[in-house]
Amino acid sequence: MQHQTVKIEAGAARSLGAVVPADRPLNIFAIDNQTAYAVSGAEEAVADFLSHHQPSFFRNLEPNPKVDDVLRGIQRFRDGAYDIVLAIDGGSARVKRSHRWGFLCCV
Repeated sequence: MQHQTVKIEAGAARSLGAVVPADRPLNIFAIDNQTAYAVSGAEEAVADFLSHHQPSFFRNLEPNPKVDDVLRGIQRFRDGAYDIVLAIDGGSARVKRSHRWGFLCCV
């Protein structure tokens, strides 16, 4: 059975451990905008969670992803053996440390 959790609120990324099964390390297909992810504080918020799993980051997306970005992401996902998809949005890089992190997690 597949589950989908979407959580978008201040500090949402800090609750990943309560949503994602922790009984074994997972292969995680993680999608983020590297700049916003780092500058917003989202990276710091999920660092401990990700340290217990094997994340593979899909990055180098345009600020407003285009069809080509989506197609590249789909192909990369299909080429891997992932347990979950984790999309983390740290908000705009211009809004430094906004703490408006969201995540989409498909288990």
